Amino acid sequence: MTITVAIISKNREKLLHRCLISLSLQDKVPDKIILVEDISQNKFFDKKSVSKYFPDCTAINYFETRTQNYAVARNICLNSLDRDLLVFVDDDILLPRNYLSSTERLHRLNKDIFAYVGRILPVNMSKITKYQSVLFMGEYRFLKKDKIIPTYPLTVTSLKSKILKKYNYKFDENFYVGEDHDFLLKHTTSGEKLIFTPSLKAFHFFKKSLLRLCLRHYEYGQALPKLIKKYPKFFYNPYRKINIFSLKELFRISSDDLHKMKLDQGYFFLSLLHHLSIFLGA
Repeated sequence: MTITVAIISKNREKLLHRCLISLSLQDKVPDKIILVEDISQNKFFDKKSVSKYFPDCTAINYFETRTQNYAVARNICLNSLDRDLLVFVDDDILLPRNYLSSTERLHRLNKDIFAYVGRILPVNMSKITKYQSVLFMGEYRFLKKDKIIPTYPLTVTSLKSKILKKYNYKFDENFYVGEDHDFLLKHTTSGEKLIFTPSLKAFHFFKKSLLRLCLRHYEYGQALPKLIKKYPKFFYNPYRKINIFSLKELFRISSDDLHKMKLDQGYFFLSLLHHLSIFLGA
């Protein structure tokens, strides 16, 4: 199967450089790279500089935007579905050497599956980054077998182009964040299968600043009411009973995880800040 890797980058030269290196070292080199770079502050790359990371057989598409909206950038990538798989990779991700070959094998063996996601682990281990990894995967972090799930962050996701063409859904550009959940839910509520596979692992440069983390979750909180309205089955009202962003999850993190993962009481504080940020945003 042929693979297109789509990278969305926002003025982060060093992170993008590391991401491109990890892609160039894959045991299955991508057939095509799409880079959509936000140049509203600086321009770090172009088609020629990206091509230096890959062999001549890898096609390179480079696009520039002047918007911080991920949905706009992701829609540019959807206009190029000329390979079997489209793999979205954020610029703050490092992929193990066998990631693309592993996801290709999964799609080849299971032709009716729309998308695969996996574990997202921190590159640099600290209390804040480890907590974000716990929060990122939610209840799925305990899974030992593949499971069909309704949605997941699109940080590293392999999608079958044939199914993307079938529905021709676009990312909703009214979402500043949360567009990934909206996009995946459009497909899963249409009957397509999104699989969480624990054996798939990627590494994430999570935010090291507590303030930046809270601001980001505040933005997620602003997107939450839109998702609740569109998909009430999966997102419950944050002022009543909450599902994904729930106080139940808060106390699960502060009790079960403290015991099973040997986390200290600082995680309770971080979790409280997370839920407060989302609540204020919503």
